[in-house]
Amino acid sequence: MDQEMLAESRTLILQIEKSFTIIVSNFPEITNDQDFLNDLFRGIHNLKGVTGLVGLTHINKLSTKLQYFFDLLRKGRPVLNDQSIQVITDIIIKIKNSLITDRTELLGIIDDYEETEIRLSGIIPEDSEDENITEIINNFFKSVRIGRQPGLSDYEECRLVEHLNKNTGIYLIKSDFTMADFNNRLPEFQDKVKEQGELISIIPSEADDPENMRFEFILASD
Repeated sequence: MDQEMLAESRTLILQIEKSFTIIVSNFPEITNDQDFLNDLFRGIHNLKGVTGLVGLTHINKLSTKLQYFFDLLRKGRPVLNDQSIQVITDIIIKIKNSLITDRTELLGIIDDYEETEIRLSGIIPEDSEDENITEIINNFFKSVRIGRQPGLSDYEECRLVEHLNKNTGIYLIKSDFTMADFNNRLPEFQDKVKEQGELISIIPSEADDPENMRFEFILASD
């Protein structure tokens, strides 16, 4: 077990617990604080990523569903109520206890995982959200005629769809780099792109010159 990643996952769940306590105490007004909800969403996304890397399957799978729940919340869906607050509170405590345990054999284990997963699924609306996201993204990449559709992370997909739904301008910027100057020029070019808006993703691609490296930058900018 990577101790650094384990420490990061423990820090993340404590931050998530604190943030959710703030949400419960300030509901419903806080649902208008988009920055706060986005920060919480990113924390859960990071927890999902870290626990996936270290093989904590129970927490990783629950974090995936929590991420979807809080994505709906930050998009204005009325998913938070007495029932969902209780379910989320219980799950956060279960995850925290399973990460902070001193018993190595219990690390990351949720005793009643199946029941917990069913409870969490029960507060997430059954709709075609995932299919809609896939369709929106597929249509976008068809419209820009990108060579191949990249495998965006869940967070990158959410950011892209959010900007598309808000009619933000989405730009695909292509740039080639030589092998000799790649290490220096790519970070510089990336910083310049960020000055123009939100850099959603960087996609490696095939350059016309086989000795060059091409990257395609997905930028959201008004």
